[in-house]
Amino acid sequence: MPTKNVYFFKVSLFSYTPKVERPIGELKKIFNDIFIKNSQNDSIRLSSDNIDTVILDIIENEEEYLFAHLSKRRLNNTLQKRDYNTFTIDDVLSVDEVKSKGIELFTYCILWYNNGVLAVVNSKGAPSGNALNRIFELYNKEYYLEILPVPNIDLIRELYDSTESRIKRIRVEVPSPDPIILEQALNTKERDLIDSVCNNTQSVIFTINPQLKGDLSHDSKIIKRMIDVFRKNRHKYNSITLYGKAGSRCKQVGYDLFEEHFKYPIDITEYYQDNNHKVEYPKEHIQADYRDKMMRVYVEFKDIIDSFCDRVQNE
Repeated sequence: MPTKNVYFFKVSLFSYTPKVERPIGELKKIFNDIFIKNSQNDSIRLSSDNIDTVILDIIENEEEYLFAHLSKRRLNNTLQKRDYNTFTIDDVLSVDEVKSKGIELFTYCILWYNNGVLAVVNSKGAPSGNALNRIFELYNKEYYLEILPVPNIDLIRELYDSTESRIKRIRVEVPSPDPIILEQALNTKERDLIDSVCNNTQSVIFTINPQLKGDLSHDSKIIKRMIDVFRKNRHKYNSITLYGKAGSRCKQVGYDLFEEHFKYPIDITEYYQDNNHKVEYPKEHIQADYRDKMMRVYVEFKDIIDSFCDRVQNE
């Protein structure tokens, strides 16, 4: 069950002549006109060449939202096909097939039309959310999009300012740890062992857990001081994540103190076990899993995301 991070963005629509911001409610009609005229089999090209081909695959285009793939072509010679009965290797595509077909990496995105909120699943090698701007670059040069990431500071502020905050656990990553830290972590004073591990250690990650099912702290003043101390000594850490709740937040949240942009993890079920064999779920099942979980994250953090987008009134 892979874990993917969902990032959120504020999408604003601008016209070139005059150069002003347009109401975000106009975006759906403009997109629909472009899709009708230029899409084929619910897909539209977002690149002008056949080498670094980028495609938008429209999965659902509803009144409220657009749910789609952002796909990017990958070179055929970077992948291979194998028969696991014989271990023989073959090209995924033949030389002739490469002329008209390709292999792609893709990720999922959701654009809510009414308030211009964009959610994109981070996936290595796939296009980013900025690829949506190519729709206008290629098909309607009267407009362009400004796509800004939702910052993480408002989520941290939620924990910092709450009088009902609680911390369940803390995850810390320390770079180039001092030998004393390793000595305590490994519970040994054998110098040759400590030196050997220390010389090959880039960082140390440890988690601080409470006793049984309690909290590390539910004192808002202590939590605020804790955040202040961690921030003051930021240069000493690679990352610090506080797991807990703030105010009326229903679920436990990971508050990454040093992450610049707001993100949230989702777990995707891609297969099930049948007689000790992995059986992949069909594409439609996985797509629905992505869509539903991305939407749940948005609903859970709608107050923070919409506040940054300055469009609370459009709910």
